[in-house]
Amino acid sequence: MTTSTTTPTVPASFPTTLPTTITVTTPRLTLRTTVPADSARLCEVYSDPVTMLHLACMYQPWTVPEMDAKCEEKREKQSRHLCIPLTIVHTATDRVLGTCGFRDIDLKARTAEWGCILDAEAGGMGYGTEIMLGLVGYVVEELGVEEVVVVTGAKNVAMRGMVERLGVPQVWPEYLGKPGQSGFGLEDPVCYMIKSGEFWTTLKAKLEAKMERILGNGKVQAKE
Repeated sequence: MTTSTTTPTVPASFPTTLPTTITVTTPRLTLRTTVPADSARLCEVYSDPVTMLHLACMYQPWTVPEMDAKCEEKREKQSRHLCIPLTIVHTATDRVLGTCGFRDIDLKARTAEWGCILDAEAGGMGYGTEIMLGLVGYVVEELGVEEVVVVTGAKNVAMRGMVERLGVPQVWPEYLGKPGQSGFGLEDPVCYMIKSGEFWTTLKAKLEAKMERILGNGKVQAKE
């Protein structure tokens, strides 16, 4: 994925390849490389019409072999340093809540496209905020990514509301107008851009303050 017409040189302090396995921990979640044992539970999440309401292009009655193949395809892409596929696990209960990560990442151009599919039953717990804080922080601060794009559907009011309240600017349709960018089949895709530097510092402070409020309200358990 490329969101710039030039290819900046990555400083020596940042890696140019991705690790084989990645784990990012947050106060309530473990975001880790997807493994075959996740497939059965991910089938439940991806086959749920409520969870996939705004991802009709991916919704179907998934089988375990189909999910195994999908996850293997993502792992192969990660081995080529082109994406970061992670499973969302509620740490205290070890329950899989969905997937997240970066559908595309370019360590030379220093760009990435963030995405998250969270079980609808885990909604309203502030996990989206927690995942954004953990994952964007990881790629910006440890991998040197300078631009993180968030792509969602125009009708996904919850996601759009979250990023807009945080002050993340919309960049659609300019982003999707670039070669190779299609919104992966979303109907009426909308894009937002998170930039490193001062913007990320300000956004990170907002996310941390929001997380303090979420945890202060006692939202520590995943919904069953």
